[in-house]
This record gives sequence, structure tokens and C-alpha cells, in this order.
Amino acid sequence: MKDKSKIPKGVYCYVRGGCPYRETIPHMYVKFSGYKTNVIQCNYLNVNTMQLQLDGNFWGSWLLEDSCKPCHENMSFEEDDY
Repeated sequence: MKDKSKIPKGVYCYVRGGCPYRETIPHMYVKFSGYKTNVIQCNYLNVNTMQLQLDGNFWGSWLLEDSCKPCHENMSFEEDDY
């Protein structure tokens, strides 16, 4: 079981030092709306942007690419969390 307490509070993966489960995979790329970007891996959910696109989950792929938390853990909308 993965420790969800390590996931920062907020709606984005990058707040408060970033999520330790999110990583960029070097030398692997995926296209988003005409631009090429590195594949992003969420080790908490064991998914990545390329896998989500191939599975037809374009919304989930875009959320992960945009650093929105697809895991929905420790979600907070308080202004002091940012």
C-alpha cells in the first residue's frame, strides 16, 4: 500500500514541493494538441500520459500532463494551501 500522506495538499501535483509519485520519463514523448512533451508517470496510480491516451482516456491524460491530481488524494481548496 502506498503512503498517500506523502501526496501534497491541493489540486495540483506541484504544490508544497511536489508529489514524490509524479515523474517525467526522459526520452519518451507524447503529443498534446499539436505539441510534443515528455511522458508523465504517476507512480501512485501506476499510469502515465501515453498509456492513458492509448486507452482512450484523453481527459485523464491531459489532467496528468497539466499537473492536476488524477488520484484525488489530499484535495484541498483552501487559499493557504497554495
